[in-house]
Amino acid sequence: MRALELGKPLLRATNSGLTGVVDHHGQIIASIPQFETAVLRTKVTPTEGMTPFTSLGSWPLYVYVLWALTLSWVLARRQQGAFAISSRKSIITIKAACMFNMPDA
Repeated sequence: MRALELGKPLLRATNSGLTGVVDHHGQIIASIPQFETAVLRTKVTPTEGMTPFTSLGSWPLYVYVLWALTLSWVLARRQQGAFAISSRKSIITIKAACMFNMPDA
């Protein structure tokens, strides 16, 4: 996954786990099974350029989470009646009464 995010080949070398090479498309090119002693030799093609993850990082995720939390808060407040239409009508009625010097309704 990291190779796809960054658009670069991934070389993983471990003492006891899996050793392998993943190309910039996320395909495993070569690997050595776990707990085997061996030398892995393969060719790696370097890549140039940047992916959206490289340039933006995790910021789109943070913006989406903030948007989702804000939307959830607004919907919860609306369901509790915080944004009720009846209170808005009374404010409009009071403003109209003040504009036309009408007695209180």
